[in-house]
Amino acid sequence: LGVAAAAALAVALPVGLPEEVSDRWDEFKQPGTPGPGLERLESAQGSFRYQVWDSALDANATDPITGIGPGGFEYWWARHKTVDTFVRDAHSLYLETLGELGIVGFALILTLIGTVLVVGSRRALRSSENGRAMLAGATAGCFAFAVAAAVDWVWELSVLPIAFLLLSA
Repeated sequence: LGVAAAAALAVALPVGLPEEVSDRWDEFKQPGTPGPGLERLESAQGSFRYQVWDSALDANATDPITGIGPGGFEYWWARHKTVDTFVRDAHSLYLETLGELGIVGFALILTLIGTVLVVGSRRALRSSENGRAMLAGATAGCFAFAVAAAVDWVWELSVLPIAFLLLSA
């Protein structure tokens, strides 16, 4: 693992990967949306996500333990927005939960998703060869939902959390 990391670093540095990542991060933080057409596929612009995520963190700072209240982010954004655009969700399940329900709600959502991923991984590794692929696939599906929920509002699409819960079961 150490040799692989060293080899990756030896390749990444000369080709300028750290600078490219830094440039893309700066582009992501800029408010706005990518243009239409194929140029949007090459863009790293975050469609105001950085500003919305930052606002969710600010909402949590007002009451870190219990948050601003369930469903309150839309109203928080309307009062404290840094970009003149309508936003209903924080585009991150975790940051919206942190802002609305505080550390308590954040810990609960992390516990739920973390437990599903840890238990699913353990069961997949310990199961017989016949069941391993099924359990690994179910756990991978749950992981995909967990990652997608971190960067977009996929938990609002009813079928996706239902699929997560079914795969969890």
